[in-house]
Amino acid sequence: QEWHLLKDKLHQASLTIESSSLPDGKYVARLVASDGQSNPPERARSTELLSPPFWIDNTPPRVAVLKQEAGSAEVKIQFQVLDETSPLRSAETTTDGGDWHDIRADDGVVDSRREGFTVKMEKLQPGEHVIVLRASDTAGNAGVGKAIVRIPSGPKR
Repeated sequence: QEWHLLKDKLHQASLTIESSSLPDGKYVARLVASDGQSNPPERARSTELLSPPFWIDNTPPRVAVLKQEAGSAEVKIQFQVLDETSPLRSAETTTDGGDWHDIRADDGVVDSRREGFTVKMEKLQPGEHVIVLRASDTAGNAGVGKAIVRIPSGPKR
């Protein structure tokens, strides 16, 4: 709601802003140019320009396990991913630290700030398994969630 001065009397053509020093949110920059240092006060001129709005997003998406079911035939885990600032861009999953595999959102496209994902696995060996979902937002922040499932052993003879 108020303008905050980032730099005064800048003499170079660019300014780099450390985005991690600003809270997440939508910003507009105002540049004021003046020739006051090169002219007497009565001839000095100034003008200003507003940038298009831009977003600062340093916070990763939050990944939560909503529900998990593990049986001897199939494992089904429902994750929910939420990002307060940016839309989600991609998601991938891994089992027991293996290779990462892309996964689509339950609605078919990873494109909003809240998405649901369902991971289904078949033919896992009996024992404990760690299933991880990693989701990235459009700012490149990644959030991770994990589910630990136990596959029961078959009947003993």
